[in-house]
Amino acid sequence: MLLNSSSLPMADEKPSLWLSEGWEWVKTNKIDAPLHWRKDSTQQWVYEFGLDGLLPIDPDAPVRHISYYEADAYARWAVVRPPTECEWESAAEGVDPAKGNFRISQGL
Repeated sequence: MLLNSSSLPMADEKPSLWLSEGWEWVKTNKIDAPLHWRKDSTQQWVYEFGLDGLLPIDPDAPVRHISYYEADAYARWAVVRPPTECEWESAAEGVDPAKGNFRISQGL
């Protein structure tokens, strides 16, 4: 995930990256970044709010806390495809949600 807001599909003003319902959602709700992202004093998107509070956005971490529309637009922008439901369920197999964020809890 890129940190510069001008690199995000939302800021590109490219409706071609979005599903029609997603683009309508962006415009209607004035979406300019994922819900839990926060700007610093220079107005750059550098923080995300998660279960551990406000943390710096890690450009090497998987994108998270985004909507279906954002995930689809990002995948189109990155020229990749989102996982299918079957792939997603397979990847999540064995993850115990009661233990919380396995990436953080396992120290990865």
